[in-house]
Amino acid sequence: MKYAPYSFSKIKTFQQCPKQFEWKYVNKKDLDDDYTDPTFFQRGRFIHQYIAKRLAGGSGDINGYIDIDVDDKLSLIESADKMFENDYINMTFDFDITEIEKPIKLDYNLITTDTKEYAINGYIDYFAVQGNLAVIVDWKSGKYRDNPRYDQLEVYAIWVLQNYEDVDEIDLVFYYIEHDKFVMKTVTLDQVIKFRNNLGNNISEIENSEVFNINPTRECTFCPFFNSCSDEFGITI
Repeated sequence: MKYAPYSFSKIKTFQQCPKQFEWKYVNKKDLDDDYTDPTFFQRGRFIHQYIAKRLAGGSGDINGYIDIDVDDKLSLIESADKMFENDYINMTFDFDITEIEKPIKLDYNLITTDTKEYAINGYIDYFAVQGNLAVIVDWKSGKYRDNPRYDQLEVYAIWVLQNYEDVDEIDLVFYYIEHDKFVMKTVTLDQVIKFRNNLGNNISEIENSEVFNINPTRECTFCPFFNSCSDEFGITI
């Protein structure tokens, strides 16, 4: 494969703007000189680290630089702590199997692998397994969405079904930390097989692409190549 390894975010980048994909993953172009991560990226990283450490039995202390102010961090911590009292999430803590920040890899045939060569990888924020049921959770900060796309969690469902043979039903859950709400979709084995086939088709489309066109949208202002793209193509948002 020309552009492997893939991740959910890498595939999403191609779908949103092939030109950004080309500059980021093909040409490996330098980021705009004045680019900085949007605050919502920083907030997301903070809350993921905090919850992972709490679930692992720690205090949630975060090491390393994250550029959000103290009041914002405290507010996020207060919201995250409520999650531990949520009835649905709390129920899964007693499941036979629980995993935090689990790295996963699928090979070129989209089969679980531990080798150095793989087609797609990622990290499952949290999952739990009890009998034939698995629960996959992704922690979300920021805006609440009552009808999100589940592509990311569907990728993880492929891995879970291949590694836990008793599982035939999976709850895919987006938990919105600051709103103390979650949305969920339950999927079956047949549906996950369809996800796997679609994932293979998405990767094939990228691998076979010869031209990477721009796709101007309001999201362009968050792109690390926004200024470069504006200069070269004259786009305005």
